[in-house]
Amino acid sequence: MKKNKSFYLLIIGILVGIFAFSGCTNHNNSDAKNIQQDTKDPTPEKFSVVESQEPTLTEVDWSNYFEGLTGTAIVYDPTEKNYMIYNKELALTQRSPCSTFKIISSLIGLENGIIDPDNSVRPWSGEIFWNEDWNRDINFSDAFRTSCVWYFRQVTDDIGKVKMQNELNKLKYGNCDISDWEGKLNTNCY
Repeated sequence: MKKNKSFYLLIIGILVGIFAFSGCTNHNNSDAKNIQQDTKDPTPEKFSVVESQEPTLTEVDWSNYFEGLTGTAIVYDPTEKNYMIYNKELALTQRSPCSTFKIISSLIGLENGIIDPDNSVRPWSGEIFWNEDWNRDINFSDAFRTSCVWYFRQVTDDIGKVKMQNELNKLKYGNCDISDWEGKLNTNCY
């Protein structure tokens, strides 16, 4: 079970890094500082506060990878503290997270024991959905693969508003706004 959970957390962590570019708009990282130590003399007096470098943004042309599709991509290189961004205008346009929120729900659910990959079947209510793959009892792996909305709605409800808000704030995910908890404002996301 540990290896299976670690695999899911790794994949989800990578996806979170890609999708969480903008961060919460109510956070200010301008005061971020690092502690740096003089390696010649490790006494506490040699510690100094150094301002951290702000990330840079490099616009790139990855249009050949999109093969005529309208899209955007953001890749962060932590060693260079650089965001590489394709189609910046589209990337910076705020939208509902739609199915990408299943990544966040999975991450939070796995880390908090709400999802156990080895014992993750949730019972289907009997409601008929347009996607036939959702019309059954389903486990985490199949729910993630098929982007099963009802499964992740249950996971989100099990996480709860308070925990979800705290986790979104820690991740600095999007605008951290969970005011549409029931998901009624954007009903055409899958």
